[in-house]
Amino acid sequence: MYAERPLTPQLSGLLVEYALALIYSRDAGQLEATIGFDVGQGNQDLGFRGEVPILFNVQPAVPVKLRIRDHDGKPTTARLVFRDQAGHVFPPQPKRLAPDFYFQDQIYRGDGGTVLLPPRKLTMEYSRGPEYLTLTRQIDTSQADNSTLELKLQRWISPADYGFYSGDHHIHGAGCAHYTSPTEGVTPEDMFRQVEGEGLNVGCVLTWGPCFDYQRRFFAPGVNQLSRPFTVMKYDLEISGFGSESLGHVCLLNLKDQNYPGSDGTKIKGWPKWTTPVMRWAKQQGGYAGYAHSASGLEIHAQNAARRLIATLDQNKDSLLTPAEAAAGLLPESFESVDFDHDRSLSETELISSHNRAAEQLPNFAVPEMNGVGAMEIV
Repeated sequence: MYAERPLTPQLSGLLVEYALALIYSRDAGQLEATIGFDVGQGNQDLGFRGEVPILFNVQPAVPVKLRIRDHDGKPTTARLVFRDQAGHVFPPQPKRLAPDFYFQDQIYRGDGGTVLLPPRKLTMEYSRGPEYLTLTRQIDTSQADNSTLELKLQRWISPADYGFYSGDHHIHGAGCAHYTSPTEGVTPEDMFRQVEGEGLNVGCVLTWGPCFDYQRRFFAPGVNQLSRPFTVMKYDLEISGFGSESLGHVCLLNLKDQNYPGSDGTKIKGWPKWTTPVMRWAKQQGGYAGYAHSASGLEIHAQNAARRLIATLDQNKDSLLTPAEAAAGLLPESFESVDFDHDRSLSETELISSHNRAAEQLPNFAVPEMNGVGAMEIV
């Protein structure tokens, strides 16, 4: 059932209301379903008048086989999005189970893989992460000649040619948007498909608080056995939902042991209440440590920052800052640069413009909001 706006999760009391449901069938053919309207005890007065049988003609999905070649002609895994003319995404997202994830439009398929699609005209986008061009193609799955699709991916840049390798050191196999049912997150096979489909050379899947007991079993001292040359996946830890998260979330990478001394394999027992011992423990086993969210809360909100300066420094409450008043605080630029109209006073508008200019420079003196976990970490 769709219950988000403009629809509502419950009846509103209007004389006529519409509800929108997505109905899924595993099987094709003529299938009957009974749609019922239930208002609790009041249903006794309705008898069977609150139900109606509906005959559905369920068309079978079309299995489309994929031949996927990388830019160099080698078989690979691609990132794929299929949409019809109304913008609907296929396979339908709400009913997806791993390895296809309901919270993202794309799916990932390797060379020789199959995707089930409706028999109609579709727009297909295919790529392999940010180093590749996103290519578009029109297909008609109702036509027999589209039962197999041959795709050739194109790079716009190859960082490895210049000695740089791409990676993501902060991926989750459970927690944020992954399933908690029917499984507590997803398996390494599902995660490796994503890592390869995004063209990553290194993918670090971090186990954290949610589903910790289930996901921790995928840890190994070395890289995951699914890894291939130039596509490496490693399971490690993010200290979030652990006893050591009080000073921020720490990514612990390249660990040989995921059990902190005295923790007995749990996420709570024995962990220190601050981050330094955890980072030291990671480094002692040849690992790497760094904070996970250091940009969160460090965005510049020019209007808020301008108003804070005026509220703090404006001694005579005229909503302007004189040179003497401004000298007691930290401006994003010099007084002369902020004072655009050269009237020897700074207005909120001038301060907003100055913060916007300063935010485009590094380093800068535009004070951010400091209202997220990253503010805690970076300090």
